[in-house]
Amino acid sequence: MKKTICGLIIGVAIILSGCSDTSTADYDDTQLQIEEMQTVIEEMDTRITELETQNEDLITVNDDLQYELDDAKNRIDELESVLDIY
Repeated sequence: MKKTICGLIIGVAIILSGCSDTSTADYDDTQLQIEEMQTVIEEMDTRITELETQNEDLITVNDDLQYELDDAKNRIDELESVLDIY
């Protein structure tokens, strides 16, 4: 998705660079908008990376908790077996 957005920005920049009747002010405004969009994309990319890291951490925590839960269930089963003997 990031590549698509960057491609669109580059495409817009190429199209706008070919417009000879565009005033300098319009070009400057467009260039500023492109730079702002690139900044937003970079911020979004950073946030996505942060969220991916958080997701990996949560998966690890979930795996650890699942292991502890399975271990507790096994101990309960063992205790129930001992109680059934008596």
